[in-house]
Amino acid sequence: MPGCGGWTWAEDQGIATRCFPPLEAKGPGKEKAAARERAAVALAEELLLGGGGGTNDDDDDDGEQERRASSSSASVSGTSGFAVDVVALAGYLKLIPPPLVRAFPRKMLNIHPALLPGPFGGKGFYGIKVHEAVLASGARFSGPTVHFVDEAFDRGPILAQKSVDVLYPGDTPETLAKRVLAAEHQIYSEALAALCEGRVQWTEGGIPYY
Repeated sequence: MPGCGGWTWAEDQGIATRCFPPLEAKGPGKEKAAARERAAVALAEELLLGGGGGTNDDDDDDGEQERRASSSSASVSGTSGFAVDVVALAGYLKLIPPPLVRAFPRKMLNIHPALLPGPFGGKGFYGIKVHEAVLASGARFSGPTVHFVDEAFDRGPILAQKSVDVLYPGDTPETLAKRVLAAEHQIYSEALAALCEGRVQWTEGGIPYY
């Protein structure tokens, strides 16, 4: 989002920034959601296929859709102009288009504000709702989970976690969220650095660590 800390930092470093979906997307809830979905697909196509003039899936015949799906599994360094090594999502709430997920195996991370796996992840668990659910459950620990992204909500392999004590009876969703966020800032930077520097390894069972 333009104006957020990450965006401002990138601009200060001379790093190009793009906004998806465009801020001008307006309208009722369903219309706005559809605009965001189209923007996500457009971003995937731009990264994977080098753009292409904003083609519309509704206008494609089956053969063209199949061709594009096949091309989406190809190298992402092709004609897009982007040399993408790692994709870092900051609590992104939507499912990533499957072709984009498949193009970055073991290279796309997201962070969730509770310990996973467990009852505090998946569809509908975002923002303050997560911390409300943690407190309602009586859990003694919460904390951020950094995980690789797959085609389901909050189900990718866990790369890193940091435990945060839940303080009864005084904690509120807001006070817990503040402490978890501080832990997020620490652990996500560490996990991203490990991934970018090639220090992440995998067990034979598919468990990542660094």
